Amino acid sequence: PIERYILIDDSGDPEVHRRLLFLFGNLFDIILNRRRRAGMTFSIDNAYAHVEAVGADFIFHNQDDWLFHTRGDFIHQSIEILLHVPDVMVVWCRDHADHDLPLAFPENTSSSGHDPHGHTSASGHDLPQHTSSGVSYRRLLPM
Repeated sequence: PIERYILIDDSGDPEVHRRLLFLFGNLFDIILNRRRRAGMTFSIDNAYAHVEAVGADFIFHNQDDWLFHTRGDFIHQSIEILLHVPDVMVVWCRDHADHDLPLAFPENTSSSGHDPHGHTSASGHDLPQHTSSGVSYRRLLPM
């Protein structure tokens, strides 16, 4: 279960702050930049410092202009991937066709995309891997 939600607002607008507190004050820990706009990076750092202070194991970072085109429990699936692959720091919930980043090859495959059992994916190079409960994932190569 998600233990807490944090909402940070950088508008510096007292009316926006009042509305946020009214609408979400009982659901979120709300951090308000009251004096001036501090900027996105400062706001994110401020929110992460708040998370570190409460000792959370995982952070789901979202911004107000992001859209989600999936059904299902992607937060719990992401946590499952992080637990299954301990050297992973970020789970990127993005459609494979929606980026041009190179995929890593699973350890048991060659660069041709063939595993020792002769299986290949539709594209021949990006075999998905799975957690013990069947959550599918692919690794991206480091930039």
